[in-house]
Amino acid sequence: MCIRYGYKGTGGQNPKKLMRPKTNILRGWYTGIYTEIARNKVGDMGKNRFENIIAEFAPKFENLKPLARELRSALFPIRDGDIFTGTFHDNDIMYDGMIDAFSRAIDRLRKEEHA
Repeated sequence: MCIRYGYKGTGGQNPKKLMRPKTNILRGWYTGIYTEIARNKVGDMGKNRFENIIAEFAPKFENLKPLARELRSALFPIRDGDIFTGTFHDNDIMYDGMIDAFSRAIDRLRKEEHA
């Protein structure tokens, strides 16, 4: 999912759509040398900066913000005040967390669709 899709100028969109923000926090995820990219990703997934990523979601994806937060928590849980980037000894912890997050999001989106 491209969180910036849905803004004006992102491929065949309605010209009346909102203009995308001038900032692009994720640019640091693919620009630079490997160590800079890794540092940016780890920093952005941290408990204090992840909401900056969420803030760049296009309005079209507002209802997917809870899913993004849950996936972040499943993949990078907070341990001892910082994100855990190690290897899970039991992969089911991570996979079950991701599957559960998607299941809850699907249920939530179905309810919104029928409301």
